[in-house]
Amino acid sequence: MLQIRGIRLTIDEDRDVLRAKVAKLLKRRDFRLEIERESLDARKRGSHHELYFQYTLNVHLDNPAAERRLAAAEGVTYLENRSFSLVPGSERLPQGERPLIAGFGPAGIFAAYLLAREGYRPLVFERGAAVDERRTLVEGFWDGTLPLDPETNVQFGEGGAGTFSDGKLTSRSKDTLAKMVLEIFVNHGAPEEILYSHQPHIGTDLLGDVIVSMREQIKAWGGEVHFRTPVTSIELDRSGHLAEVVTPAGRYRGPLLLAIGHSARDSFRMLVDKGVKAEAKAFAVGFRIEHPQTLIDQLQYGEYAGHPRLGAAPYQVHSPLLPGGRNAYSFCMCPGGQVIGAASEAERLVTNGMSYHARDGELANSAILSSVLPGRDYGPELMDGLHYQEQLESAAWALGGRNMHAPVQHVQDFLQDFDLKAATPARTELRLEPSYRPGWRDAKLAGLLSPALGQTIAEGLLEIDRRLPGFAGPQAILTGVESRSSSPLRFSRDRESRESENVAGLYPIGEGAGYAGGIVS
Repeated sequence: MLQIRGIRLTIDEDRDVLRAKVAKLLKRRDFRLEIERESLDARKRGSHHELYFQYTLNVHLDNPAAERRLAAAEGVTYLENRSFSLVPGSERLPQGERPLIAGFGPAGIFAAYLLAREGYRPLVFERGAAVDERRTLVEGFWDGTLPLDPETNVQFGEGGAGTFSDGKLTSRSKDTLAKMVLEIFVNHGAPEEILYSHQPHIGTDLLGDVIVSMREQIKAWGGEVHFRTPVTSIELDRSGHLAEVVTPAGRYRGPLLLAIGHSARDSFRMLVDKGVKAEAKAFAVGFRIEHPQTLIDQLQYGEYAGHPRLGAAPYQVHSPLLPGGRNAYSFCMCPGGQVIGAASEAERLVTNGMSYHARDGELANSAILSSVLPGRDYGPELMDGLHYQEQLESAAWALGGRNMHAPVQHVQDFLQDFDLKAATPARTELRLEPSYRPGWRDAKLAGLLSPALGQTIAEGLLEIDRRLPGFAGPQAILTGVESRSSSPLRFSRDRESRESENVAGLYPIGEGAGYAGGIVS
């Protein structure tokens, strides 16, 4: 296989032009072409934007010797054909035992999928409902027609928290198995473009159906998925090894892959009470910021905003390190999306963002966060970070009116509460209708966070506004509180086996383990 990097197209050139460019470079036409990576270069050059699509291409010939000869051309590299498959181990479980999986979010789904494919017939226990029932319950909560279900909501249920997000598949991990994850998604109905897009996403509207297809394949291979069946406890033997896994459906023996997600606080408490080794870790809190998508398009694409090849513009921004020793940054940006109620507990309010595959909504949103650390922003004990999250969410619920409506504030009013002012004109009227569901209420957000943390976010917004004028302007609003960006705990694992450091047979995986963040990682 040949790989060619650095091929560029203008935004007005069709992808069909790629084949002509490769043929000219290689001086032959008998090849098969596939896109390895497509990214948009939208950097501003001087006072103007010059937009290009950048490509890395894989070229396949029938003759490997010819491929090696052509690799001498500038920009052309010869690569051995790659495989992204896992090599199964040779170990077998004791008679009658099957792998057990707690949670059916991204980590649990892929663990079950790969184990089932290799003939291990895993048993999955998911505390929440299947996708169809889950959609009904979540939409009812957002519409105000149904109460919050603490077991089936944006955090819990088939697909995990990612089901109601943007279905983002970006990852900073360099693990080659990431490509295998994308290929499995495509095999089950995800758009093929995720295989090469620089910022792949599936979208909330498509992701649920992909997950159902994967679940049916797991079952066809002999696996079982039990919904509304939480793992309520574990029992250890005298040696501290996992002996039994307890669920409402009965007790089970076998290795347990713990894929409970970052919001399973009752499970965290149970595991710590049972003596599973864990440590406190840093995480981040803040708000959701919203702007008109047209404003973000203009800031990112300039005169090309609205071009049909571009779609809704994303962004990823951060401030420099500020006087307090930390900065503010964007997280989980959703172009053309909406802010949603993501609570999983009564009398606690949580925000998140989501968008559909087309990303064609009128508003752009992102979390604006700053890090919080054990011993600095809350106590040094293991569970203090979890308690801090709970306190923030309870305060947000009270500030919103004690009815799951979110507190909302104009960015410029938030800045004034810290005696700061953006360079853009002051607000004269509320021009943006917040998208948060179930509903919202005007409030002062500064009191939700500590003075130091609020100051960091306010100063960070001003710094970002200097680079993106209008980011902290009259059309920007904040909704609070964003508190579930990652887990406040990390369950200690062996670096090689990923097994719990002190409980043999227990394997913490996914976001709830405290090592990963996002669907792919």
